[in-house]
Amino acid sequence: MYSLYMANLSDKNPLLVLDRVQKALAEKLTQIQLNHLQLKRKIFDLYAIFDISKNLSSLLEIEILLDTALATCQNQLGAQGAALILKLNPKDQLQVKTQNIIFPQKLEFSFEGQLSEILAGQHKPILVKDLELLLPAPNRELKFLKESQAILCAPLVAKEQSLGILVLTAKTSSENYSPNDLEFLATLVNQLAVALENAHLYERLKTANSELKKTQELLLQNEKLAALGKFAASVAHEVNNPLGIIKNYLHLISQSAQKGEIQTEYIKVVQEEIERIAKIIQQLLSFCRSEAELSMAPTDVAQVLEDTLKFVEGQLQEKNLSLVSQVPPQLPLVKGSGEELRQVFLNLLMNAKDFTPAGGKIEVKAGVQDQEIKIEFSDSGCGIPKENLGKIFEPFFTTKNGKGAGLGLAVCYGIIQRHKGIILAENIKEGGSRFVIYLPVSPDE
Repeated sequence: MYSLYMANLSDKNPLLVLDRVQKALAEKLTQIQLNHLQLKRKIFDLYAIFDISKNLSSLLEIEILLDTALATCQNQLGAQGAALILKLNPKDQLQVKTQNIIFPQKLEFSFEGQLSEILAGQHKPILVKDLELLLPAPNRELKFLKESQAILCAPLVAKEQSLGILVLTAKTSSENYSPNDLEFLATLVNQLAVALENAHLYERLKTANSELKKTQELLLQNEKLAALGKFAASVAHEVNNPLGIIKNYLHLISQSAQKGEIQTEYIKVVQEEIERIAKIIQQLLSFCRSEAELSMAPTDVAQVLEDTLKFVEGQLQEKNLSLVSQVPPQLPLVKGSGEELRQVFLNLLMNAKDFTPAGGKIEVKAGVQDQEIKIEFSDSGCGIPKENLGKIFEPFFTTKNGKGAGLGLAVCYGIIQRHKGIILAENIKEGGSRFVIYLPVSPDE
């Protein structure tokens, strides 16, 4: 074989043969170098994906996760702009996050159309120009992508569920996206989908923990109120009888006392203080009243609110406070006691009056939300100190410097609980505080 090969070479010009061998070696060397560069790029991409995956998996705050993902697309792929369109719920509500990309003002995009089906079926990034061959011309989502100057889009899929899509515009270098870019992006969106699913789970866990904490606080508050109710019942019944006798005898003494005498002034002070004690006793008794003891009937909350607002209007004007009412003339009925609800509304309005400086504003809103009536009482006062927010519904806690018994809000809390509702307190960013009441709509409604 060797002799035959040499014989063939001898038939030709040795210089030509050498030149051909050198060219073949040069081509082979160029191919090896190209393969080497591609291998280095692949290794670099793998390291980058590893770092990015580690970074993304450690991010549990959704906003930070989305910002990081978009920045990664721009840095690693050289995209001019990037955007994420995420599906929030089955009703097709969207969350959009963009960087250096401008979407049309009206975001017309649905995850129920043909585009989503194609992307979900592809399970990989796809160029918009290729989508044009797969989608009908009047497709709304395709038109939206073209108006946004999108070049490339990739689906975010986790557990066979579509979470959204990633959209990229052209490269800053004016180059086309290479197969390596598409491969890198495919791995990136897979990691992003997993990280996004984890972030959603974390958000749901946080919400569940928050709800659990609120429930535990409500249970603790109810236990306190139940214990206080038993105590209040025993104390109130023991004190109420002698109080009644004292009041009667004071009335007889005041009738027999001579006008202008000093005793009359003393009697007046004693009567006022006994009235104050009687009021506290009545508030204590309200803790141990059950729903069966109340006249629970379909109640027009709008009418109760209107009556209460008319009652306090004059007092608010005396202090130069403006009252803004946004209560509709008709609201669904609630099963409850109009008398007790009026007590709650009056208490909250008087508290707002006490803590709002002259020239301030008190606002009352009401409406229907998720089969509940939502009522808000807002003021422009000093707000509630942060350390007191968790205590204001506790019995005997007061911030009125000895002017109150600290039972008003506790009584309100107990009344709303008996009406199967919720009462919350919060501070307003602009200043002041807000009390929010939720009352379930009557089953008859």
